[in-house]
Amino acid sequence: MIIPDQEIIDARLSVCNSCDKTQDMSENPLYFFVDALGKLIDDAPKTMCTECSCPIWVKVRFVSNSCPLNKWSE
Repeated sequence: MIIPDQEIIDARLSVCNSCDKTQDMSENPLYFFVDALGKLIDDAPKTMCTECSCPIWVKVRFVSNSCPLNKWSE
C-alpha cells in the first residue's frame, strides 16, 4: 500500500504541526500543489519540514516516508 490509513496521516500531521521544524509557506507564491491532471489543490496546507525540505502535506501520505527526527510513532 502506498497511501496509509487516514488515521496514520492524521497522527503524522499532528506531530508535524506541533514540531518546531515546520515552516509556513503560505506566503510563497511558488509553493503550491497540483494533482496528477495539473489541477491546483487549493486546500492543501502549505507547510514544509525544514529538517528535510519536504512538503508535509505530501510527506505524511506515503508509507515509505519517515520523519527525519524519528518523531512518528509507527
